[in-house]
Amino acid sequence: MKNLGFSILALQVIAAGASADTTLSGSEIRTFLTGATVVFEDGEQKWMSGGKTISTFFSSQGREDVNGSWAVEGNKLCETFPRTGRQCLTVVVLNGGDIRFIPRDGNHYTGSKLD
Repeated sequence: MKNLGFSILALQVIAAGASADTTLSGSEIRTFLTGATVVFEDGEQKWMSGGKTISTFFSSQGREDVNGSWAVEGNKLCETFPRTGRQCLTVVVLNGGDIRFIPRDGNHYTGSKLD
């Protein structure tokens, strides 16, 4: 019986120490992304103060830079690019530290923030 009590206590300690994914608020998005670069599987994106953003895509044909704009509206990151138009996304910092961007359609993409 002693071992069962210890096991239950150990599970409670592990569960209490585990952190969950964090959905960012509007002010947290602004603070987290301003001046940041996030690396994705096929490129990277930089968010500058003043609402400018640059997405860089890498492929076998080379590198392509696409200029856009960004703003925070409510608790969403809203971006506008020439080819894709405007899209608002939920930003989630995952337990392991990666960042997930989730548009309204639910398809998401995940990257790692450079320090």
